[in-house]
Amino acid sequence: MTTPFIPGQDYVGSKVNAAPQVFTQQVTTQQGIRAGGYQPKVAALAAAGSLAAISAQVGYDQAGSFVLTAGTTPTGGSIATVTFGQPLSAAPSSVNVTCGDQTNAATTSLVVGAVSVTKSGFTVYSGTAATLNHAYLISYQVFR
Repeated sequence: MTTPFIPGQDYVGSKVNAAPQVFTQQVTTQQGIRAGGYQPKVAALAAAGSLAAISAQVGYDQAGSFVLTAGTTPTGGSIATVTFGQPLSAAPSSVNVTCGDQTNAATTSLVVGAVSVTKSGFTVYSGTAATLNHAYLISYQVFR
């Protein structure tokens, strides 16, 4: 005789387990990046050079991108700040920042990272100087 399948029950031989234990360890989930929400304010800092400009800003507090055009005499250091449109309840666990030179693909892009990460925003830091008048696409993802 074949035992009929009933959803929510687990059969082991002729024994019926009413509440099967599917997971043997703790199950965690990761919240994905939101496709909406508040837009942050982005500002160029002194290390991006005099008269550096921010343009083409898209995205939200959790993820987005902007173009930073380097001004005259750029240096290594803090090149931009991202201030969240709505402060988070706590500082993010991490912020992933990437950068690509949009002016000359053969030019090495800046090596960037997030510093001064708080619930209000973060600062984009470059260990090397940008190139005068080059446009850099900077993308970020915020993980809580």
